[in-house]
Amino acid sequence: MTSPAGFEQFVGPISYENSGDDLKLTFTIADHHLNGDGFLHGGMMMTLASAVLGQLARETAEGAETAPLSLNCDFVGPGRAGAAVVGTAEVTRRTRTVLFASAELRAGDQLMMTVTGVYRIGQKS
Repeated sequence: MTSPAGFEQFVGPISYENSGDDLKLTFTIADHHLNGDGFLHGGMMMTLASAVLGQLARETAEGAETAPLSLNCDFVGPGRAGAAVVGTAEVTRRTRTVLFASAELRAGDQLMMTVTGVYRIGQKS
């Protein structure tokens, strides 16, 4: 699934793939995603991290509303134009009202970012 709507239409395309327990986000770095030094802009990395964790939260909440309470990002390595970025996310803990998750962004074998997120789980709609 590709998300062409909302904010992501300006930074994408971002594709999502969910095969059971494995949620992946994929994205190819284009020139307009680079910072002044020629690497993937940190804000774009944080956007990708937010997208993959947000999708995981929505799918895990099974129809309940979700909202991010906290995202902590650690920049580990650079991304270069043309590289395919894969973001993966997993639930680390869930209570009735709070979801804890972690994610990674990688370009091939290179780790670019690690992320932890906490999401509020609201009422089912």
